[in-house]
Amino acid sequence: INSTDETTAQQAFIGTNTGTVSNLRFENATVNAKRYAAVIVGLNFGTVKDCETDASCKVTLDSHVDFTSIGHDTSSSLFAPSGGISAENRGVITNCVNRADVTSDYTHVGGIAGQNTSAISYCTNYGDITAVATAGGIVGHLWGHTAIFGTVSYSGNMGNVTAIGSHIGGIVGWSRESAG
Repeated sequence: INSTDETTAQQAFIGTNTGTVSNLRFENATVNAKRYAAVIVGLNFGTVKDCETDASCKVTLDSHVDFTSIGHDTSSSLFAPSGGISAENRGVITNCVNRADVTSDYTHVGGIAGQNTSAISYCTNYGDITAVATAGGIVGHLWGHTAIFGTVSYSGNMGNVTAIGSHIGGIVGWSRESAG
């Protein structure tokens, strides 16, 4: 997938999932995009289970912005979730393995999901994660509000996580609860 459209929300082999995606293995998959991107699912409302990306896969978000001039800016203008399995998870991701490197000129970048407001379990990331900020081996940004909060359980990261800004973690880059 090679997209230069900055308005398209989900750029992956499955744009939006509301059902069940299972038992998929991706090899030599490349996603070059400007917004929400992942190998398997852009926006997940359903279930993704028993899926895998291999080391020949790559996800790249390139804004062509010189980030050395803005320093550690993590403003909403840099918000564009990306991940090896899903860009944004609002459903369930379980028993998945990501080996793809994920590189982004934006924030909210993770090996499994860039942003998670639901459940991720029994997943492993081996890919290298590179972002401006808010980067994690499993999830870049884990968040929620009131009674709804994202979780990561029984998961591990073996990849490198690199960012020039704040909120960097081996498992989760930034875990927070917002008001209301």
